[in-house]
Amino acid sequence: MEKLIYFLFELVVIRRKMKSWLVITCFIALLLLAYLFPYTILRSPELTWFTYLFWCIDALVAIALMFYVMRSWRV
Repeated sequence: MEKLIYFLFELVVIRRKMKSWLVITCFIALLLLAYLFPYTILRSPELTWFTYLFWCIDALVAIALMFYVMRSWRV
């Protein structure tokens, strides 16, 4: 029984670590997209309006991800 409880506790710890790495990876991907996508793919003057739209959507996704991270931070 003790081994089962220890195993289940280890699974919870592993899930938390994996979730934190997933969040960090998402933030890095958002940061890279915010710089690379507008300056490479949307470089032409005809697509300048889409660059600002992309940055707005990128910012909203980053804010939503921060709310996801901070939802368990209760005082």
